[in-house]
Amino acid sequence: MNSSPQRILARLAEAVRAAHDQDATAFAAAVTELESLDLERVSLALAESLRQALEELHPDGLAGDDVREALEHCVRSVSAWWPQLAVEALIATYTAALGMSDPESEQAGSSRLVLVTAGLLALADLLSDRAALAPGYLQAGLAEIERAETMEMP
Repeated sequence: MNSSPQRILARLAEAVRAAHDQDATAFAAAVTELESLDLERVSLALAESLRQALEELHPDGLAGDDVREALEHCVRSVSAWWPQLAVEALIATYTAALGMSDPESEQAGSSRLVLVTAGLLALADLLSDRAALAPGYLQAGLAEIERAETMEMP
């Protein structure tokens, strides 16, 4: 399994681009490509990317109404072209990205791939007006995961 940071970044960027373009065929292919990678690292990098995007888009703080609005917008815009959107996984993705739940505890109801898919859709929708910034958020998210992996636990 080749889960190099560059490969993870390239596959995530492909998937976000396909989601941004609302290209269901390309998105499905990109998600299939992600299955060959370390989905734990992929999901952690994606959650970190989503958290960073949310923080930058809401510099004065993120309120519950902001999260609800983002979730509703994502469901409305994504379900038109990706009807298999798992709303529960989308909610789990947001709560994990915001540090309100442990992504591992969310595994009981959704497979990691379903959570990754929801995270990709959430990030693409959140950055719909800023699609060019997505690779930067993904790169920063992956860098944070790599940094955390090199830190020694006390």
